[in-house]
Amino acid sequence: MNDNGLKFLKHSPLLKRLLILAAIEKNSHLSQNNLAKEVGLTSSMVNNYIRELSKEGLISVQGCTNRTMSYNLTSQGLKEKMTLLIIYTLETTDLYLDAKQEFARRLQKIYEEGVHNAVIFGAGETGEILYNASKPLDLEIIGVVDNDPQKQGKLFGNFIIQPPAYIERIMPDGVIIASVGRQDEIYEQIKQLERKGILIIRL
Repeated sequence: MNDNGLKFLKHSPLLKRLLILAAIEKNSHLSQNNLAKEVGLTSSMVNNYIRELSKEGLISVQGCTNRTMSYNLTSQGLKEKMTLLIIYTLETTDLYLDAKQEFARRLQKIYEEGVHNAVIFGAGETGEILYNASKPLDLEIIGVVDNDPQKQGKLFGNFIIQPPAYIERIMPDGVIIASVGRQDEIYEQIKQLERKGILIIRL
C-alpha cells in the first residue's frame, strides 16, 4: 500500500503510520531512505516515526548500522496496522459514497436537461464512480471510451472500452468527461461533436 495519487489524505499522521507499518510488514530490510521513498516522506520524518513506533512497542529494531538494520512489526504492531487499515477503509468508503451521491445528483440534473443517454469518456476511477452512480437513474450509459490503447478492448462494467471514434458510431445525446485533470484537453479533442447535436458535459 502506498499514497501515490492521494491528495487530501496523504498528510494525515495516521495514514503515515499506516503506510510505514504496511511497508515494514512487506519488507523488514528496507533502509530508512528506501522506506522514505516507499511511503513518500523525507528520511528525517521516517526516522521520527520509527523512533515513535519503536517506543510504543509497535516495531522492533535489530542491527546497529544502516546496512544491518531491520524492522519488524510486533504483535501489537500488527494489531495497530489492522486498526488503522479499518479506519482508513471506513473513511475512504464514506468519501466514495459521498462522491457517488454527488455524481447521481449531477446525472439526474443532466437527464432533466434532456440528455437521456450518454457515453462516459474516461475509464478511470472517476468514470467507475460515475458509472456506478448511474445504475439506479433514468439516464442510460450506452458506452465507455478512453484514449489509452492499453484500456481499449477491456471490460468496464457491462461495456467494452472503445476508442473515442466510437462515439460517432452510436450518436449519444451526450458525452460525460470523467477525467478530473484532463477536462479541457478532452473537450478540445471532441468539441466538434457539438455540431452534430451531441452535448459535451464536464463534471
